[in-house]
Amino acid sequence: MFNLWIVKNYLQHRLKAKNRHGLHSPFVYRLVDEVVYDFEYKMLYNEVEQHRKALLISDKKAGILQNSPKVDQLIYRLAADWQPNAITQFGTTSVITDSYLKKGDQ
Repeated sequence: MFNLWIVKNYLQHRLKAKNRHGLHSPFVYRLVDEVVYDFEYKMLYNEVEQHRKALLISDKKAGILQNSPKVDQLIYRLAADWQPNAITQFGTTSVITDSYLKKGDQ
């Protein structure tokens, strides 16, 4: 029941929201504007995505658990923006996600 409520609210938001200017918090506005919606291709992406292709070729039968490139690149941008002192991961993550996190934390 709770999941249906979340889906309903999300769909309502997507139908009503026209742009990011309805965000009230300056922190959230800056985060969305400069980090989430930063679709500029970075040279770093090329390096990590070549590593992803090599892993997919070598481990086709293993069925690697991994995010899409867009999600991993967003994770990189978040880590690069926040510059955390430490990163703790729970559960299973892919080598690619780890690579993006390490690059973002440098």
